[in-house]
Amino acid sequence: MQAVVWLSRAAVDEISAEADHHYELETGGSFMGYWADDRAAVVTRVIPAGPNAHRSRRSFKPDQDWQLAAIAEHYARSDRRDTYLG
Repeated sequence: MQAVVWLSRAAVDEISAEADHHYELETGGSFMGYWADDRAAVVTRVIPAGPNAHRSRRSFKPDQDWQLAAIAEHYARSDRRDTYLG
């Protein structure tokens, strides 16, 4: 069974901007949102790698403390509806 991931235009723009900003380096982030049903995830927020993330041409390490705080903040602001998707 294949899953479908729905991204808002704002989320796509944010992902594109992050990739462009760190061109030629690995980067990443986290998706927050909810499952609309057993096959469709809805991304409501993209949490970037964080200000102290380490990037190179072959590896990436997020600023984990910053990301965990941002994830917890978004979870609380969403009244615990949006969760970590990946």
